[in-house]
Amino acid sequence: MEVRHLELLRDISRRGSLAAVAAATHRTPSALSQQLRTAERDMGAKLVEPDSRGIRLTAAYQLLADGAEDILQRIAELQARLDESSGAPRGTVRIGTLPSAARA
Repeated sequence: MEVRHLELLRDISRRGSLAAVAAATHRTPSALSQQLRTAERDMGAKLVEPDSRGIRLTAAYQLLADGAEDILQRIAELQARLDESSGAPRGTVRIGTLPSAARA
């Protein structure tokens, strides 16, 4: 199971369809469908089924999607702690200038 698969499951749950996720993430629906098929193969579970309106989410999908949110939140927290412990500078840098100097 890859993080990108969990992100896809979360995004479909939030947005409701592959087309909506594709539009929001600037990817094609076919690329997302392929990623979803890869996730199904890797996880060994059928996540969606064809439906007259597109796809229908399975019980296995719902189980994984519910857990995906928690896992992704934990990964983000761990990444933030790792970044914090590395001692690398972080934050926002703002540079101010006079309009006449900015033209140059």
